[in-house]
Amino acid sequence: MESLQSPSGYSLATWMFEMTTPTAEERIGEDFANIYRNSEQYRTVEVCFHIFTRQALPVLYLPMETKSCILEKSTITMP
Repeated sequence: MESLQSPSGYSLATWMFEMTTPTAEERIGEDFANIYRNSEQYRTVEVCFHIFTRQALPVLYLPMETKSCILEKSTITMP
């Protein structure tokens, strides 16, 4: 990922907030939502989201005693 430099004396968070407004996107001709949607980071987050939500669903609807039993014996490994 590239390093971003904010203008001197400017908070980087404030600068990023101002630079990602629809007005700023229109001025520079970029859509940051599309850039993110097409990024490797987005794909990684999506994969993690699907992995973690699928593994958690069967446990959520079990009685409390069963949940703790399954969690203690769980062999779920992270990719």
